[in-house]
Amino acid sequence: MMSGGTTAVSLAITAISTVASMVAQQQQAKQQNRAAQAQAEYQQAQLDNEKALQEQQAQDAIARGSEEKNQQQRNAARIMGEQRSMLAASGVEMDSGSALGMLTESAIEAQHDSAIIGQNAAREAWGHQVGANNAENQKSLVAATAENTIAANKSAAAWGMGTTLLGGLGTGMDQYSKWKKTQTATGQVIPTTNVLSSGASSKLRGF
Repeated sequence: MMSGGTTAVSLAITAISTVASMVAQQQQAKQQNRAAQAQAEYQQAQLDNEKALQEQQAQDAIARGSEEKNQQQRNAARIMGEQRSMLAASGVEMDSGSALGMLTESAIEAQHDSAIIGQNAAREAWGHQVGANNAENQKSLVAATAENTIAANKSAAAWGMGTTLLGGLGTGMDQYSKWKKTQTATGQVIPTTNVLSSGASSKLRGF
């Protein structure tokens, strides 16, 4: 037979167990959220580094392309100067005929080579800039994923805590119902107020 004191203790234990379980669920969600946030911050820092590296490589590609163009133009000017010197030494007229054609072809080739160098540098720089943009986009995706994960953890914790609370209330009501039936069967007066107020309620306040 369950006494009023035993029932109060049982109800208090149920209440404490329920609250402890809810607190544990809340703490677990907080830990998961801290881990998700830390992971997101780490990944974003890595992506910041990747973006900075890609942007630096893009600038380097442009700088190298510019230097290569200058070198190519200097070489072209030197070659054309040598050609003019050779033609002049041979007494060939440079303003017409095959001599003019050779000089013109050399100038066209030099311009073509310079344009190719510029295009290659621009293409390389564009590729690195795309990489930088991808890193920035990935950074936004990481932030959004972390926010969704944190929101999901909070929702799951709230749902779990609600389920635990309902389960604890159900257990407490079942315990009280069994005690009430026992008291009724034995013809004893049911000290409802005393059980709830001086028993379980005092234990809950103490928790």
